[in-house]
Amino acid sequence: MSGPSASLGGLGINGSPSLPGEATWDTSLPPEKQLVQYKTSSGEVKTISKAELQEQLETSEKLMASVTETWEQKLEKTKEVQKEREKALESLGITIEKNLLGVHTPKKVRLDQFVSSAG
Repeated sequence: MSGPSASLGGLGINGSPSLPGEATWDTSLPPEKQLVQYKTSSGEVKTISKAELQEQLETSEKLMASVTETWEQKLEKTKEVQKEREKALESLGITIEKNLLGVHTPKKVRLDQFVSSAG
């Protein structure tokens, strides 16, 4: 199995001093081939590739960022999305204002799309 070699105080990656128990990696192997084993809180030993571990970490970081986002930031993003949707509907000839729906001729209509090319 490819994976970290436990180092007990020698040199780590790039010749830097390593800490006891610190893992070093064979940099010639792609992350998909580097395997990590860890023990869960329930005591189960799991094996996962370094690439999968990186992906899980990135997903967790995104989730934490969204959880720690303030209510005001979320409200601002919601307002921006609402404005974009209103612009898209307006270009189709639909307006929504204070829960009233209005339908009108779209401002930008290509007339050639209605003309038949048969002839």
